[in-house]
Amino acid sequence: MSHESAPDTPLHYVLDAADRIVRVNPHWDRFAQHNQAEHLLGSRVIGTQLWEHITDGSVTDIYHSLLERARRGREISVRFRCDSADVARLLRLTLRGDPLGNVECETTLESERPTMHIPLWDPAAERGPRVVIACSWCKRVRIAGGWYAPEEGVRVLGLFEGRSVPLISHSVCDDCEKQLLGGQ
Repeated sequence: MSHESAPDTPLHYVLDAADRIVRVNPHWDRFAQHNQAEHLLGSRVIGTQLWEHITDGSVTDIYHSLLERARRGREISVRFRCDSADVARLLRLTLRGDPLGNVECETTLESERPTMHIPLWDPAAERGPRVVIACSWCKRVRIAGGWYAPEEGVRVLGLFEGRSVPLISHSVCDDCEKQLLGGQ
């Protein structure tokens, strides 16, 4: 992906009290299109529950905790990575609740840098039967019980030697879980 895949920020979306996505801003669609994620266009996600888009239980638990804190009146701000195959991005998610239980979610770009090609994040890569776990927040990958930066994970997985690219499942690494849940 080119540098143009960076999000026009801020990206906004709003969740109602039942955690349905009720609004996204125009930057949302541009970001989805630039990153080959047409299934996440606003027309396809508005009206759906956030939980339809998050499959891992530990990630769901963290989002529940963050949303609950925002709905209690705390402004929540967390950093996370949102990489494409050739660009590493650090974003900030800010959550603000209102008295009706809605939560405004704002994502802003903090930094980005070109990276070596990371096949794990390439939606066009042909996938093999293996599955690798990636942290939803820092993008480290779990291999043989350890967590590796994506660039190192590609080497450890042997993706430069022609091995097939594994499927990705998401979870939360111990470091991110402590950081995200530590301020409850």
